[in-house]
Amino acid sequence: MAVVSHELKLIYFDVPKVACTTLKTQLYELAHGPLVTSYQPTLRDHARRALGRPHRHKKGPSVHYRDGYRTLSYARAIREQDLPIDYARIAVVRDPIARFYSAWANKANEADFARRDELEDLRNEGLLTAPDFQRYLADFEAYRALSRPVRVHNQPYSWHLGPSASDFDQIFQIENMGPLEAWLTERHSGPITLDKSNRSERKQDAVSLTNDEKAKLLALTQDDYRWLSGLYDPQAGLEQLTG
Repeated sequence: MAVVSHELKLIYFDVPKVACTTLKTQLYELAHGPLVTSYQPTLRDHARRALGRPHRHKKGPSVHYRDGYRTLSYARAIREQDLPIDYARIAVVRDPIARFYSAWANKANEADFARRDELEDLRNEGLLTAPDFQRYLADFEAYRALSRPVRVHNQPYSWHLGPSASDFDQIFQIENMGPLEAWLTERHSGPITLDKSNRSERKQDAVSLTNDEKAKLLALTQDDYRWLSGLYDPQAGLEQLTG
């Protein structure tokens, strides 16, 4: 979905694993005030607890499940949304290999698979529920077919951002958020600082890959590198991953 910010007069097309939680949250809070997703106990809850009675509550939905902030395809956004023609269109991108690694680090784990009731399907296909990166890469097509989070977080740039980078007024890179913060601050007429949300708990160390594994990783990301039209070099991305 294209996030329309009337406060900043911009349209942001999100890409998962590319600071989308951070930027969506910032745009949401400019429009609606603080985003509350954690449980806030009421006086009744405190009273029930004092009496030894359980209290019932639900967390608020994350920004990705709020109206106007969901992740949909570029084609659907263009077809279904009323997008102001005079608003700036922006996107944020990152090195495709780094994005692929981040999707594994953040989504290919037992807790996330369990949250989607995917564990049994994975086990039935002989797939590990907590694969290391090499096993995930080897079986990527199977994980993508069976796991919605894996599939969503690896949709290509063209799915999220359309056929061409030329459709955008500004494209920013996650590796250097300074220009994006400065650009947003100028439009807001007040300071905007983007705190990094949704961090992975896994620290990235150098990954050891065989030549065949490197070739597969390059093949899986080649369309994204092509879409980015020279903003990133695939060999540099591979060297950054493997150290």
